[in-house]
Amino acid sequence: MPHALLVAEAANGKELLNTIAELKQLPKIAILDLSMPDMNGAETAKVLIAEYTTIKVLILSIVTDENSILNLFNIGVHGFTGKVNFTHREISFLKLKLTNLSLKEIAQEIHVSEKTVENYRDATYEKLNVRSRAELVAKLIKMGFMNEDPTHP
Repeated sequence: MPHALLVAEAANGKELLNTIAELKQLPKIAILDLSMPDMNGAETAKVLIAEYTTIKVLILSIVTDENSILNLFNIGVHGFTGKVNFTHREISFLKLKLTNLSLKEIAQEIHVSEKTVENYRDATYEKLNVRSRAELVAKLIKMGFMNEDPTHP
């Protein structure tokens, strides 16, 4: 049976939320521009994540401010495309890296292999231009990338 393709377009966050509320079938993904008028991408993402837990949220932006980007992941977006591209799993890794968990413990926490966690580490180190855990943690703290409960991203 073919899958239905659901496409909706909106000029701003308020319009998108109204459109989604009227749909008979929820989209699997919402792609938002961070700089939308009336209700920006971050504000819209917060509502989508809270009210429609099955919708994955991807943010598109030319914003290069790392604090803004990391704050998007703190509210729960699943991906960001712009200057710095982090996957949802890389963000989970970053949150756990702020704890004292070993790579093995992080792998167990997010249910992947230790080698996969090493790949997340390598990718995030490169994206943030750091070479060690100490540099990574210092940069993340400086950027305000903190979580109330970092053991549960």
